Amino acid sequence: MTSNDLLGSDDAVSSGSASPSISDEPKVGLWRRLARQWSGSPWELRCGFSLLVLLILLSSVGAVLYGVSPQAISRDVLKSPSWDYPLGTDALGRDVFARVMFGMRYSLAVAFLSTIVATVIGVAIGTFIGYLGGAADWIGMRFVDVLLAVPALLIAVALVAALGPGLVPLIIVLVGAYLPQTIRVVRASTLQVRSRDFVNSARLSGLGLWKVLVRHMLPNIRATIIVQASVTAAYVLLIEAALSFLGLGLQPPTPTLGFMVTEGRPKLQVAPMPVFAPGAVVLLAVSSFMLLGQGLDKKLLQER
Repeated sequence: MTSNDLLGSDDAVSSGSASPSISDEPKVGLWRRLARQWSGSPWELRCGFSLLVLLILLSSVGAVLYGVSPQAISRDVLKSPSWDYPLGTDALGRDVFARVMFGMRYSLAVAFLSTIVATVIGVAIGTFIGYLGGAADWIGMRFVDVLLAVPALLIAVALVAALGPGLVPLIIVLVGAYLPQTIRVVRASTLQVRSRDFVNSARLSGLGLWKVLVRHMLPNIRATIIVQASVTAAYVLLIEAALSFLGLGLQPPTPTLGFMVTEGRPKLQVAPMPVFAPGAVVLLAVSSFMLLGQGLDKKLLQER
């Protein structure tokens, strides 16, 4: 064995030992790229996302770590905020902080579920009638225009009166209230993409209807879908709070932010926190979704 062979074997060993550091470089680069994209994102996107994550953590992890039942009644009635009760107590001695966290959990869950269902159905209908055009588009949009002529809150109240209270009926009500807006926005974006050359080429090449919609239409309108979903979530959460305030949402003893405001109104001058705390949480949650939508809109426009 010559000296060159020995040197070659040493180089192979050294290169083999250095391979883990080389394989770690893409991971470091990925985190750097994510940090760079985050720092370069619009402030609305960063603020809205951070606020939404904070609310989700408080409603899930925070409620578990706090360990106080939102339905536990005590003798400490209408207490002011203190170390034992961070947001005071209500007229029945229940911890307002615990009730706000649990109420926020239900409100966010209803908002997410309703938005997902409304977005999926709205995207399916909007892209279908927008791509087909003709009679299907005309009939579908006339029906949507009739629904949009009625305020969403009135539609929600009418559907609640027909379906009754409960979690599943509430989600159906919220989906029905904001589905027409999603259909209209998605259909408008579909009309813009439908006339482009790559869609015509895909149609002439013999691709079926669903393949054209999935492969060519949806990827080119996903920015509109994402922004519309964030805006829909904000309005859905606001309508859910309004229905709970009217007593048409989730029924007691389930803590909801809107009904907490209703319960605290008679004692507003004596104990304002049972009213201000859930109202502030609704405001923060709606603001987080709206800021997230504005930030996503700016971010996606920058990437075009």
